[in-house]
Amino acid sequence: MLIVLSCAVALISTVLSCWQITAVSHHYIAARERASKFNTIKLMLNTNHLMGNERGYSNEYLLETSQDELHAKTALNMAREKTDASIQQLKAIPALTARVADAEEGLSIARRTVDNVMTDSTKTPTEVARAMNALLDATGAFNKLTISVSMNFASKDIAGTGYFYTLLSLGEIRDTLGRMATPYLFSLRYDTPISKEDMTATTKRQARLNVLWLLLGGLKDNPALSGDLQRAREDYKNKTEFLIKSVDNHMTYNGLKHIDAVVFSIQYREGLSHFQLLEQKYLDNLGSFFANQTEQSFDRLVEVIVSLIVLLCIIITICIFINMRVLKPLLTLNETIRNVMDDNINKKGADAEDAAEIQNLFKSIDLLDGVFKQQKAETKVLTRKMNEDPLTGIGNRRFFNEQVAKLPQHIPEDASLWLAIIDVDHFKRVNDTWGHPFGDEVLIGLARTLQSNCRAGDFVARFGGEEFAVMFNAESDVQAQKILARFQETIRAMRFVAPDGNQVGITASFGAVQVDDASIETLLEKADAALYQAKADGRDRVSWA
Repeated sequence: MLIVLSCAVALISTVLSCWQITAVSHHYIAARERASKFNTIKLMLNTNHLMGNERGYSNEYLLETSQDELHAKTALNMAREKTDASIQQLKAIPALTARVADAEEGLSIARRTVDNVMTDSTKTPTEVARAMNALLDATGAFNKLTISVSMNFASKDIAGTGYFYTLLSLGEIRDTLGRMATPYLFSLRYDTPISKEDMTATTKRQARLNVLWLLLGGLKDNPALSGDLQRAREDYKNKTEFLIKSVDNHMTYNGLKHIDAVVFSIQYREGLSHFQLLEQKYLDNLGSFFANQTEQSFDRLVEVIVSLIVLLCIIITICIFINMRVLKPLLTLNETIRNVMDDNINKKGADAEDAAEIQNLFKSIDLLDGVFKQQKAETKVLTRKMNEDPLTGIGNRRFFNEQVAKLPQHIPEDASLWLAIIDVDHFKRVNDTWGHPFGDEVLIGLARTLQSNCRAGDFVARFGGEEFAVMFNAESDVQAQKILARFQETIRAMRFVAPDGNQVGITASFGAVQVDDASIETLLEKADAALYQAKADGRDRVSWA
């Protein structure tokens, strides 16, 4: 019996420890993959940057006078070597080899176009423009590849989505700024007006830049980067944007250039200096963050493994101890009893030490039981944290997915299950007016309200930001409408005390869809579409898919 008990204790301890190792190892693997994805995007952004530099040197080479061509050619060759070295690093990544090779082929064709133009003794403006556009197309193809890879990473890693989109915005700003200068350099070099097509493209790029600057607004919450973001934006407006508008106005009213192409290039680059500083600092900070996150996850994994090994050693020691100091004396005691019963009193009896050893055995079992309970509690806490939104305390996207996975695969025709996506109206205005801490209070209060209004079988989760999801039961369309109407009224009745002492209320828009045999991704898309319709119809309403 004691042997069976010892084996059972060892088995249970091993299972619980392996369960904990699995949870911690998943966290470590996710952190390591996120760091690897960051390094890949960082390398692609660096390659994009080097291609942009090469494009700049190519433009200088194409636009230089004959006496400066040798110097420009040398600078261009050095830029090409750096670009090629970075491309080779990307090709070493198996998942990117083929796609990077295609982009490299396009770049090679553009380079040959540049070289052919420069070997032509005539070198007409038309040929120069063709070569410059070829480089724009080649670098644009690689930029699209960078966007595709970044968005793919972001879609598969919810926790890293914000970081990846910020990286993407930084890369897009740098690429757009580089492209915007090309038509102006050509126009100033050959004293020709900018074409309508280039003017239209420039206007679109400026509008795109304004959107991208807004996407970087999240960096304002980072004390280490907020100042650099402000300086980069001011430099862009006061120098780069002002320079382009100045050239545009002068060409519009005077028809002649008032600035040399070389001077334009120098001043244009000066306006981007703070942006380059911002980008590099963000990359350095994010790299350190991911590295620390991976290191901490690995350290935790090592701690758990070492704890398991120590625990197993303790169990083995206890088993040996039980066999030598408990089981063997018990067998001797049993033999003694049999001898007494057989009146064989000359046989060796049990000594008084046996009883003490048995008592020590029970003490050891109590100690082991405490270890098991502690491990179980730690595992329970870890599992809860993985499924819990840290701000509001309700379930997160992972919790939502787990609950959905428990639903039956085929929903009957008389299904009574509904999905609603809820988004707080004008939440950005709340943050901008009263600050993020007050915005957090609003989200916490809304989460508690949604949770308290859920019935048995319903569940609510926070998807991120001010967006929540509720899965609920309803016997009919009419009842589903009444349930969401009750949610609406409850939200409208909520009041929060702002920092200035005023009472602040909120409203929310709903996008709802009935759950059927479609995939959860399809249902979420339908609910999102309905939510957008509710926003478009004036907010504070329910839209049904």
